[in-house]
Amino acid sequence: MPQGRRRSEAASSDVTPSSLDHAFGEDLTRSWRRVASTHALQSLIAPDTTAKHPKSRAITLKGLLLLAAAVTLVALHIAHAAALWLPPSLLPPLLKSMREHSQLLFQVAFTFHGTAIAVFLHWFSLKLFKHNSS
Repeated sequence: MPQGRRRSEAASSDVTPSSLDHAFGEDLTRSWRRVASTHALQSLIAPDTTAKHPKSRAITLKGLLLLAAAVTLVALHIAHAAALWLPPSLLPPLLKSMREHSQLLFQVAFTFHGTAIAVFLHWFSLKLFKHNSS
């Protein structure tokens, strides 16, 4: 094996983000950190042009709606648990109907959770197997 080839292999193993920063600047260091993501090569090379936008009312409203939906789901889960644990004589009409249709409520409630888990696993497999690395 030629001597020059061994030196280049040793030099390539010594590359770190800080040594890249000294040699090529901050842009290459930022790209180095994103190598493990699913970005295409051109997006890794291109300079970062994203500008920070101020929050709009629409984004704030969407966040509040998501928060309200989450609180509602948690409250319904707690009400469903109360409907199953309390004796039927103590239940108000809404909780009595929840108790009667308990199986349907479980199916509807866990469809959302099952879908969220499936979406996460799909996203993770795309990240893991580099779906757009071509």
